[in-house]
Amino acid sequence: DDCYNSTPLSASRMLESAAEMAREKKLPLYLVLGEMLELGSAAGESHFQLGRQAAASGAVRIFWKGGMGEQVLRGLEKEGFAGRFTAVGSAEDFLAALGGDEESGSGESYASNMAGVLLFKGSRGNRLELFVSAFQQKFNDDYN
Repeated sequence: DDCYNSTPLSASRMLESAAEMAREKKLPLYLVLGEMLELGSAAGESHFQLGRQAAASGAVRIFWKGGMGEQVLRGLEKEGFAGRFTAVGSAEDFLAALGGDEESGSGESYASNMAGVLLFKGSRGNRLELFVSAFQQKFNDDYN
C-alpha cells in the first residue's frame, strides 16, 4: 500500500519491488494503480512509460483509477501485455471487477480463492486508500 504520492520514479521502484516479491514467492502480481497527479506537460509520456513498466512487471491484472488510462493502456500494448486491464472509478467498482466474471472450479468467486502480491500505488488525489480498506474489509469478512 503506497497510496500517498506517486511520481514516475516512485512508481517505477514500487513496480520493481512488487515484481521481485511476486517472483520470489512464486505468486501472481496484481496492480491497483492510480493516476500520477501534478506532472504537467510530462503526464502523457510518464503514464505511457508507467504502462510499459507495468507490462514488464509480469502483472496478471491491472486495475486503473483516474485519468491517463489511455496512455497507460498504450504503454501496456507497446510491451505486449497479456493480462487484463480494468478501469475502475470506485472501491465498489474495484471489488466487483476483482471478483467479477472469473470463477474457480468450485463455483466460488475467483477473488475469494486468489493468492498473490497486490500493489496499491497512486497519488493521494485518487483516494486508493478507500480501495485498500474495501479490499481488507471484504477479505476479512470472507475469511472470518
